[in-house]
Amino acid sequence: MVSWEGVRTYLALTVLLGLIPLQLDVDLAYLYADLEQPVYMEAPEGFGLPRGKVLKLKKSLYGLPQSGRNWYNLISGIFSNNTFKLTQLVHDSCLYIKSTIDGSIILLCLYVDDIYVATSTMELQEEIVNKLQQIFKLKVLGVPDQLLGLTLSWGEHFRSVHIHAGKTIRKLMRELDIYSNDGVVVPMNPNLKLSKLDCPTKEEIAASDRKQWKIFLKKYQKICGSGIFCMNVCRPDIAFAINVLTRQMHNPGETYMDAAIELVKYLAGTVELGILFRATGNRRPLVYCDSDRGSDESRKPTSGHVLFLAGGPLVWKSLLVDAYALSTCEAEIRAIDAARPAVVSALFIQHLLEEILSHLPSTDIDPRDIPLRMSTNYDSLLHINLIDKHEPFTNTEKANLVILEDNKATIEWAKKPGSGSKMKHLEIDLHWIKRAVRDHVAMLQYVPTKEQLADVFTKALAHTLFIALISQFMFYHVV
Repeated sequence: MVSWEGVRTYLALTVLLGLIPLQLDVDLAYLYADLEQPVYMEAPEGFGLPRGKVLKLKKSLYGLPQSGRNWYNLISGIFSNNTFKLTQLVHDSCLYIKSTIDGSIILLCLYVDDIYVATSTMELQEEIVNKLQQIFKLKVLGVPDQLLGLTLSWGEHFRSVHIHAGKTIRKLMRELDIYSNDGVVVPMNPNLKLSKLDCPTKEEIAASDRKQWKIFLKKYQKICGSGIFCMNVCRPDIAFAINVLTRQMHNPGETYMDAAIELVKYLAGTVELGILFRATGNRRPLVYCDSDRGSDESRKPTSGHVLFLAGGPLVWKSLLVDAYALSTCEAEIRAIDAARPAVVSALFIQHLLEEILSHLPSTDIDPRDIPLRMSTNYDSLLHINLIDKHEPFTNTEKANLVILEDNKATIEWAKKPGSGSKMKHLEIDLHWIKRAVRDHVAMLQYVPTKEQLADVFTKALAHTLFIALISQFMFYHVV
């Protein structure tokens, strides 16, 4: 199954590369796949099979544990064979791509029996549909406006796409009978202090009304579950609130429930707020990374990071780090370490774009010289050369990836060899950051705290600062 990062990658690359999207649906997809081992089943009632006999299946059926895997093996083999010659992406096995020397590009996203295609020309799109129709019975659904519960809105000539989870939010609002924000304008009140001490113990739960407790717990878990879905797909603005609320999924107190209700009210006032990918956005991945010192009651730091591509957030996370930080510098170092998956994704996408853009016939686009177009003026930072994708730690060219950090001590620590007297206690595995900077795989660049977009992932912010930050990467409609 394609990941949400894979879905966003598909959308971002579609608008960046000027592709034409199309949605296809394979009828009864599982029935096309052969079984890898014999499977027998009892005959349905009324079939008239002699007593003591069973049926041997020839194909996969819906409901068999192995059917999904068999279908994936079949369709993956078809995409990779000589008919399509698509390349399966390393970081998501349900994304496929093909770019040729004549500038033709095919991007494909697979979700069970739904196939999302994006091509550089209508002729190429028709060719793919015709080839698939020779193998499967297909429904051609046109330009996708719904994708796995998301609502998509495309800009003119598919140069931008806006995605939001309004359908899920409205369903949650109906279930909780909440239809307005009641003045709630941030996901979590910055003055609210949540504590485990406010949550009931096992003994208190056992002594309470079990029926009322189950209703209370189910309501809380429903809010958190819906919030997790929205946060994972297109609502990075609620990542910190979800990070905090989900720490008490099994024994929330009244203060946690009040905070959860406030989150729903915030969502009710921002139903169609989502993320926007656009062709004028950055083609070179960019990572913002931040951390707080340890405002959580456990005194552990909360880290946050966000990876941008095509002007929109592609990967993000808010995380309570399982370690203590003795300084703000150490907290920021641990935040960068927590962002390692985003850094890996950024490097992979950069190599992928380099390869695709090198095949485009236009001389206007140089894959080594692609500026970032966002509200902050870091365009000059992105005029940097790419390293060889086969030798990521040995090339001496300029840095491949920019990581924006608001702590100067952390930047200096990453540049200097050795640990220094105050950082000798840091784990050895954190020193990958130093090596990446030394070998020009990445560079840490200072960004003022007021412009640190990852700040929304580390703490509950006041309304003015919160709006100032999220308005740079979240929108209500396509532009």
